[in-house]
Amino acid sequence: MVGRRSAAPLVSVIIPTYDRDDFLVRAVASVCGQTHGEIECIVVNDAGPSVRQRFSDPRVRVVTTDHRGGPGPARNAGLGAATGDFVCFLDDDDVLSPRRIELGLSLASRSRISIVNWASLSLADRGTMNFEGDFRVRIARGHWPGVGQALIRREDCKEFGSYRVAEDYEWWLRMAPL
Repeated sequence: MVGRRSAAPLVSVIIPTYDRDDFLVRAVASVCGQTHGEIECIVVNDAGPSVRQRFSDPRVRVVTTDHRGGPGPARNAGLGAATGDFVCFLDDDDVLSPRRIELGLSLASRSRISIVNWASLSLADRGTMNFEGDFRVRIARGHWPGVGQALIRREDCKEFGSYRVAEDYEWWLRMAPL
């Protein structure tokens, strides 16, 4: 397990959103329901209408951007607000399995990026893996993990580009070590 540095949360979960409160409620609830509680949830309102939902959990913060930039720049705004040692991204229409952060942290001491294949978590947590070293070969072979599957040390996380489509693929290529 990863050691603590201060009272700051260990993991920052970043959720970009634009006028999708109905989905957002479920996404935030899945973050707040994690078995590992040292988290903060940063909801990034991408210059949309005000987030109508009010969250009572003090670990949830809403950050609003001045200009609509799309998912990449919204994630970057979340990175700028993050205080955790690790970051995890979650789309507003997705949810995290309850042990998602716990499993990612259990792998974090062995790799700079932990990948938790959360779709397989019901199979006794066998869906976990690490990307180590140069994983461009894996990407070239078609293994494109979802951005939400990654748990990354914040200091190693690169910003997203301004692409509105396939920003995650471009980000993975830049995250791969040269």
